[in-house]
Amino acid sequence: MLSNNNWKNLEEIIEKNNKFIITTHINPDGDGIGSELGIFHILKKLGKKSLIINDSPTPEFYKFLDPKNELIKQYEKKYREKLLEADVFFLIDISNFERLGRISKIVKNSSAVKVVIDHHHSNSGWGDVNIIDESASASGEIVYDLANRLGIKIDNALANYLYVAIFTDTGSFRFSNTNKKAHFICGELIEKGINPREIYGNVYESYSWERMILFAKVLSTLKKTAEGKVSSIHITKEMMKSSNAKREDIEGFIEYITAIKDVEIAVLFLELPKNKVKVSLRSRSKYDINQVAEMFGGGGHKNASGITMQNYTLQEAEKLVLSRLEKLFV
Repeated sequence: MLSNNNWKNLEEIIEKNNKFIITTHINPDGDGIGSELGIFHILKKLGKKSLIINDSPTPEFYKFLDPKNELIKQYEKKYREKLLEADVFFLIDISNFERLGRISKIVKNSSAVKVVIDHHHSNSGWGDVNIIDESASASGEIVYDLANRLGIKIDNALANYLYVAIFTDTGSFRFSNTNKKAHFICGELIEKGINPREIYGNVYESYSWERMILFAKVLSTLKKTAEGKVSSIHITKEMMKSSNAKREDIEGFIEYITAIKDVEIAVLFLELPKNKVKVSLRSRSKYDINQVAEMFGGGGHKNASGITMQNYTLQEAEKLVLSRLEKLFV
């Protein structure tokens, strides 16, 4: 749970400073995008100067939140000076420096105050000020709390940002992190005039042909282990290339194989350049796959975690992780 001292420190930091940089993890998701836009909106209401700079581009299906491409900037060298001039870094929905991507060294070596806002169990509190709440359904829930503590009126724009953050990180309110507070907050946001149906359409009904071509290839790799308790799929570099797909196009693939009857754990293996493999894990409520992820240097939540395996082929990573997961059912 959150410490009142952390909130007090954050309020003082916001009051005393004026140059803020907001960022989130590489390959940002709805919670990262929605939460950082929420922070930007709050700071603007307070008359503060802020800039959102991310390592990765905004996925197509979240661009409706920044339709003119004015609010979120993808990192380029021309922004280096802005990063160096920052008084405060807001580091949103991110558990460690490495996941900041190309700007990680600048942030790490900066004397600016580093404020971490996150809800992941694996976050050790690596900022100067840490607002980490594992009970929160999404980082957007914490941003909602911040707005209320600062007396910021939640208007339609802020409501849209926060709804996207919570709505997507709860898997449309399907995941086990969905709680009473998430529903309460989203109910309030709907009262501000947002359109849940329209948001759903923008996020989940605007897929590209490239995504669907890739998905067809990925489904052909589906296999079961542990007598059908574990389902897995993989994506090779060649599959990405031949489909002309983007990294953002794979979002949500794992949810399809999590929904198979009798499956308790689902795994997606993504082959990356330089002999790396990104492993995404999902489980039903009974199984804590965060413990398995931590064995391989990864982490996240009890029912949703990830690993980046270095110096492994795709085949080696599959064999190692699946054999470990099989032991959960012995």
